[in-house]
Amino acid sequence: MKSSLLKLAVAATAFTAAASAQASDFEIGVGVPFYSFENKADLEDEAGVNLNIGYRFNQPFGIELSGSYLQTETSSTNINNLATDVDITDIKLDGLWYLNNEGKVLPYTVIGLGLLNTKADGFESVEEETVSFGMGLKAHLSSRFRARVEGRFLHHLDSHLDNSILTLGLGYVFGASTPAAPAPKVVEPVFSDADGDGVEDSVDRCSSTPAGASVDAKGCALDSDNDGVADYLDNCPDTDSKLKVDASGCPMVLTEDVSIDLDVKFASGSDVVPSQYFSEIRGVARFMEQYANSQVTIEGHTDTSGSAAFNKSLSQKRANAVASVLTTQYGIDSSRVRAIGYGEERPLVQETTKADQALNRRVVAKVSAKKEVIQSK
Repeated sequence: MKSSLLKLAVAATAFTAAASAQASDFEIGVGVPFYSFENKADLEDEAGVNLNIGYRFNQPFGIELSGSYLQTETSSTNINNLATDVDITDIKLDGLWYLNNEGKVLPYTVIGLGLLNTKADGFESVEEETVSFGMGLKAHLSSRFRARVEGRFLHHLDSHLDNSILTLGLGYVFGASTPAAPAPKVVEPVFSDADGDGVEDSVDRCSSTPAGASVDAKGCALDSDNDGVADYLDNCPDTDSKLKVDASGCPMVLTEDVSIDLDVKFASGSDVVPSQYFSEIRGVARFMEQYANSQVTIEGHTDTSGSAAFNKSLSQKRANAVASVLTTQYGIDSSRVRAIGYGEERPLVQETTKADQALNRRVVAKVSAKKEVIQSK
């Protein structure tokens, strides 16, 4: 048995030495073991020194060969009332099971076979086999150094004595890198889409879109023709965005005539529209853009100063000038625009003052509906 154990120790040493050339976790360490003996062993508890060499596989297993030496003495006295010095050599071949294979802290369990040599002064040395088991913990101090604490129970197979060993140690690791902490668990986010439009609730700005409606990246219903009515409600999907539409997205028709007074002032005797009044005319154009069935009559009026013929001609020119701004500046089709100069024929008030004359000098846009009705697209 003893020769077999020694052969196993030699083989284990050769194995770990060979493994160190290619392994990523080959360790050599030193430590301080504290041996606590049973009273019947007649030995004082004592600390010693320890050397160990080991290899940790990529799997949770490891193998280790260690040797400890300590000097103690018997607790009883000899015939001369003197304590006897005792030298103890403890060689162990251990198997280690690591409870986790990565991380800065490596807890493990250990079980081993050993050979214990006891030599008391004046007596022949006694050698016996042992078995041991226990638990330990290795902690990385850096990429190369590990601290270690281990406790184990050791049983002597021949004398059937028992003792416990507490070891504190330090190891140097060959080929190891900075210990990698266990990868954090990746928690996959739960996709939540309450309205079923395919857009996640956290980014959905329109959270009650009906199922099946086409939506944009923000979860809001598409409005392809930009008429303000979502596609899924739009019965006229290609309506011009300028047109006023109803709830179904179809163009609304003008149902009554609308009169719009224009505050356009002309220089005396002139029919040129000053540019500052273009915004007045633009208002008429915008209104007409909303109703495809609308048309406009531009009416020119003057006061009674001057001859009636001159006033008639001037009012027509001024009406024509305003109509031209509508068609050339704002794109209203000329077929929808008519200009009439009434001169002094239709005064608002009887003229007795210059203020009355100013009221009668005016341009009016009368927007009316065509007889034909726009068909839904």
